[in-house]
Amino acid sequence: MPRFGTVKRQYPRVEVLRGYNPNEPQQLSQAFPVADGVTILSGQVISRSWNGGLGQYEWVRGWISGVPFIAINDSSDADILEAGKLPALSSAGQYEIQTGFWKNSDEANFVVDAPVGPDGTTGDIQVVANKSGIPIIGYVTRNHGPLDLGPSGSGNNGSNSNVVVANLHVVSFQTSYSPNPA
Repeated sequence: MPRFGTVKRQYPRVEVLRGYNPNEPQQLSQAFPVADGVTILSGQVISRSWNGGLGQYEWVRGWISGVPFIAINDSSDADILEAGKLPALSSAGQYEIQTGFWKNSDEANFVVDAPVGPDGTTGDIQVVANKSGIPIIGYVTRNHGPLDLGPSGSGNNGSNSNVVVANLHVVSFQTSYSPNPA
């Protein structure tokens, strides 16, 4: 069915800036079905959850236990629905990830080398303190504060025109999983 105009996403898709080659089988990634009633967007923190009724692991949004992962695709993408599994990157791998899912109230704290971890079950990342009980999934890289993907002057100037203007800010971090006990 033909469409006219641009269908804009709420948030930009995850960008893996370094360390990920989808054609290499040595990467620390996994793919599981998404739990019923759960919507996961590209770039959100997700966790494996055991579904005893189905006898399988499933993805849920946010962190519940174990090593957190970062969703590569949206759970509603056509190829994910067809395959029945959503691929994700392990925070124990060696990646540099750029995501639009970060806790806005922490904006001033997203400075280079700040430790980041999952923000509960929201799917966002947040800056975490040492010995907080929240696992460290990586450290902020590249920018002091969130990076604006919007235009930098007159015209488009390479901005991300597929995302609504309110959500054009992303945070980059290098994965480095650590349990971070309380």
